[in-house]
Amino acid sequence: MKRFLTFLLLFAICLSTVLLFSSCGKKKGSGKEYNLFSEEGLLLVERNDKYGFIDKTGKEVIPCKYYNASSFSNGYAAVQEKKDDSYYYIKPDGTRLLETPFYRAGSFDSQGRAIVKKSETGKCDLIDSTGKTIFSAEDLFSGDNGCYLFMDDSDLYGIVDKNGEIALAAMYDDLSMIYNVESFSFDSASALTDRFLAYRKQSSGTVCYIINLEGDELYVADKNCEVYSVCISDVFVAECKEGLVLINRSGEEIQRFDADDFEMFFSSGFLFLGGIEYERYCELVDLKGNVVFNSEKSNYELEDYANWNGDFLVYDEAKNSDNYCGIMDGKTGEIIIPCDYYDLTVFDENGLCIGQKEKNGDFIALNRKGETVFSISCDDLCAFDNNNAPYYIASYKQGANMSYELVDAKGNLIHTFGTRFRPYDYYDDGFIVCREYEGENFVGYTVFDSSFKRICPTNYDSIGY
Repeated sequence: MKRFLTFLLLFAICLSTVLLFSSCGKKKGSGKEYNLFSEEGLLLVERNDKYGFIDKTGKEVIPCKYYNASSFSNGYAAVQEKKDDSYYYIKPDGTRLLETPFYRAGSFDSQGRAIVKKSETGKCDLIDSTGKTIFSAEDLFSGDNGCYLFMDDSDLYGIVDKNGEIALAAMYDDLSMIYNVESFSFDSASALTDRFLAYRKQSSGTVCYIINLEGDELYVADKNCEVYSVCISDVFVAECKEGLVLINRSGEEIQRFDADDFEMFFSSGFLFLGGIEYERYCELVDLKGNVVFNSEKSNYELEDYANWNGDFLVYDEAKNSDNYCGIMDGKTGEIIIPCDYYDLTVFDENGLCIGQKEKNGDFIALNRKGETVFSISCDDLCAFDNNNAPYYIASYKQGANMSYELVDAKGNLIHTFGTRFRPYDYYDDGFIVCREYEGENFVGYTVFDSSFKRICPTNYDSIGY
């Protein structure tokens, strides 16, 4: 069973590797803003392996002349003018913030700090916007929360604050920050400031701890147990040979489970527990340790997919097909949409799910009462990845190509893109990125505004990072 642990522990900014790019918006479907343009009103674009920036009118205000660049973050962007050249920080007008060259340059965080390296073999520095070095260490990681993990000369980890004051002395073999998905954004991944995961190597194995900023060890896991944060609250899961342990922020055990694996459904507030690749059972558990679904006691099988509100796809074993799905309310265990729909989706922010009564039939949008809101005869109907989008993408075969339209949450036709433009993603600031084609040949990305006017006079090889 795969685990969705990408967001759980190790999303730290490590400047010992490559320059990290940051997107301009928030996590898709989290209820947070997911904007295409940065707060500075600029968007990173690439053409012919060179990077620049456009504004919301599509004007290329900073030409595509950089070999490498990051998006603007908290006022500044890092750019590299030539291959293997140094990085510099620039302002929104394209002028340099500092004349200091850097071997690596991370994005400025909300605390007005950035992590840089001045040379390949040098230490990592925490700097402010004047270029002043606040703190230096062998390695530094930012959580955009005023706390920075550092590694000292002995390869031990501690915590320093934004002013360079050591909050926790280096005493652990590894440290991880804990991120909250509800505040997660690609451009500023804010982490908790009062809970951390710490690790010590011992002769008999590695021991994991849940600690606070004072260094108090609130929970000590059994040796060789892995401890994970479940992101949306101060709840942790310890994965051990004997099973899984649910732990609260005080380090107290909530519940133990005889399970081999688990999955976190982000802010839906549930854990999906499994036993030996589904051969024994699977359970859905809330963060208080209550079992709300058990496959052994149900006629339904639970798909490992949920939305942000805790709705889950299920399929009826009696129908012997996982293509015909329904929807279960994870909070109550109630089946709110019966398993009568082909390739059903979970509910989006418009309160609709989409499926077909039969394969190759009309697409139907249903509300939570199971009522049909609209139906469309097309070759495909899908939502944008951003669940906040007010539109759906309807596509139709036209010879060797596909033609694309946008419809609203009532099924009304809003805009026709035709065969040249394929909607790619919708952003909360109203912009839509499209892939442009000449026949079947992809020629680049372009941007449309909220009135469906194409703002880019040309297309780009890539848009945003």
